[in-house]
Amino acid sequence: MSASVTEAELFAKARRQLALREHSRLELAKKLASLTEDSSLIEQVLDKLAQSDYLNDQRYA
Repeated sequence: MSASVTEAELFAKARRQLALREHSRLELAKKLASLTEDSSLIEQVLDKLAQSDYLNDQRYA
């Protein structure tokens, strides 16, 4: 795992994953955790994705 992964890099990685198919917040968090151990950074990215409507658990269900 890389400690130097930026928010922008995580956001881009998550958007690529979501472009392939919908993911739940938990599922995407697990994938991002393979890139960084910084849970607060992961939460920031997930919140930003949800605010931008890229990530939506209701739509996923």
